[in-house]
Amino acid sequence: MLHSIGCAQPDAQIIASKWNSPLPDGKEVCCHGVLDTQSFYQTLPFDMRGWHGGGKANNTHIGIEMTEPDCICYKGGAAYELTDTEKARKHIEQTYNNAVQVVADLCVQYKLDPLCDGVVISHSEGYKRGVASNHADVEHLWDRFGFSMDGFRKSVADKIKEQSGNCFESSESIVNFLHDIGVVSNTDLWYKKLNEDVNAYWLAKKAAEYIKKRR
Repeated sequence: MLHSIGCAQPDAQIIASKWNSPLPDGKEVCCHGVLDTQSFYQTLPFDMRGWHGGGKANNTHIGIEMTEPDCICYKGGAAYELTDTEKARKHIEQTYNNAVQVVADLCVQYKLDPLCDGVVISHSEGYKRGVASNHADVEHLWDRFGFSMDGFRKSVADKIKEQSGNCFESSESIVNFLHDIGVVSNTDLWYKKLNEDVNAYWLAKKAAEYIKKRR
C-alpha cells in the first residue's frame, strides 16, 4: 500500500529516524518503509504486521510511505498549495520512479503480480475498498501531475519484465555476483552484512542489478 507523508519533508532518512521509536509522536503507528527521490529505508520487517492503513489492510499489505517536496503547504485535510510547481513536479516524479523500483523488487521477492486486483493499492484505494482509513493519498499529489495508480501498476509490471534475468533474490546471489566481478572479496563478511542489515541488502541488490544490466 502506497502512502504519502502529508507534510513538507523530502528526506526519507528523517522520517525513518522519527519512526525509530516504540511510540512515534505518542502513537502506535509504523509503516514498513519510507522512500524519497533516491533512497529507501526499511522501518519494519516485511513479514511483520504494520500500523499504516488504519484498517484491515494492516493485516495484508506492506505499507510504503513516500516523502513530499519542501515547497508544499497544506491548508487543511488534503488541500495544499505549492510555492514551486516545477520543484514539486521533479520531486514527485523521482519518488514515483523510486517507488516503482521498490515495489517491483517486493513483487519479485514475494512472487506477486502487480496487475492482479488488490495487490498494489494506494491508501485512498484502500479506503474505497473498506480496508483503510479515509485518506486521499497518494492521488491527491499524483493527479495534479498526470500520475495514476493504474499507470503505477503498469510501470511496476514493466520494471519486473525489464529486469527479468537481471534480478537477485538472495544475499548469496548478490554477494557471489559482486565477488565474481571483483567488487567484494570477503564473501562471508558480506553474507553476514546483507543478512543483518536490510538497507545494505537493498543497496547491494541495486548495485548488482545495475552492473549486470550494463555488462
